[in-house]
Amino acid sequence: MPGFLLDRGRYTTFDPPETGVRLLPAGINNRGQITGEYLGPGNESGFLRDRRGKVTKVDLPGATATEVVKINDRGVIAGAYSRTVPFLSDPNGMAHGFLLDRGKVTRIDVPGAVQTEAAGINDRRQVVGVFTDAGDTSHGFLWNKGRFTTIDVPGAAYSEPIDINDHGQIVGIYGEGSGTGPIHGFLWDKGRFTTIDVPGVPITIPFGINDHGQIVGSTLTDAATLSGARGFLLRNGVDGPVTPISFPGAPRTLATGINDRGQIVGAYENPNAAPSP
Repeated sequence: MPGFLLDRGRYTTFDPPETGVRLLPAGINNRGQITGEYLGPGNESGFLRDRRGKVTKVDLPGATATEVVKINDRGVIAGAYSRTVPFLSDPNGMAHGFLLDRGKVTRIDVPGAVQTEAAGINDRRQVVGVFTDAGDTSHGFLWNKGRFTTIDVPGAAYSEPIDINDHGQIVGIYGEGSGTGPIHGFLWDKGRFTTIDVPGVPITIPFGINDHGQIVGSTLTDAATLSGARGFLLRNGVDGPVTPISFPGAPRTLATGINDRGQIVGAYENPNAAPSP
């Protein structure tokens, strides 16, 4: 699944700088810098792609796995890392959240949490993400100048914020059961939750929100295998119509980030790629 940039209806694709690696874009800022996951055969790193297309691998010192997610307009990156496992998808990773600002690392750990993962950041350096408590339940959080606020959808079995814009609006997902049942998207705005569900699919994941309130994300029929992946754009926010995002000819498309210029990043399944042995 190569990465793509969608700008005013035109798709530009980009591949990893080396073989055996997969790039999964996650965010784009207004300067055109793109961040995401750099997935190799042995471990997980992050990447930063500049406007000229140069891809730089990101690994935190001492980390065995580094996951890079969003980037703000000042170039500050949010993500998570582990010192014990090669991939953050491992539930035993004991993940820690972080901010990376011109080489300086700020660790983000919710007090008392088993693990913490930062997911989204805005230009005010407010960070959202998810933490796991001692009972193995996932909760959302908002980090603001070192202070944590829990973000939980009322009645949900788990809540996971994914992105935040400069107005403090947050998008993410929640579930009604532990790993089973539908996965719903949500918008959190001034303490009020609004559910985001694209009709006809069991899984709706809003991955990004810009300062105009435009929301980009993906729908799935199975989260583990990315089956039925289709991108979508809510150009007018939660009250507007759903605009599909589908890379031409691709069986699957993931839309994962959007900036204030309306540029969208994501990944698509290359229909011409040879099957893996």
